[in-house]
Amino acid sequence: EARLDILKALTHSVPLAADVDLEQIAVATELFTGADLKALLYNAQLEAIHSSLGPNLLH
Repeated sequence: EARLDILKALTHSVPLAADVDLEQIAVATELFTGADLKALLYNAQLEAIHSSLGPNLLH
């Protein structure tokens, strides 16, 4: 439950896709620290940006 609270706090101002399930992520990241969760979200944001830009704009 603590991880879910951390995820909610970290994403409170971040638009999430409708299929993002923070409860499922909390369960899947059982051994993650708060810093690990923050890094996970940061990397997910970067991946979303890269995906939306497409491969031609990254090089």
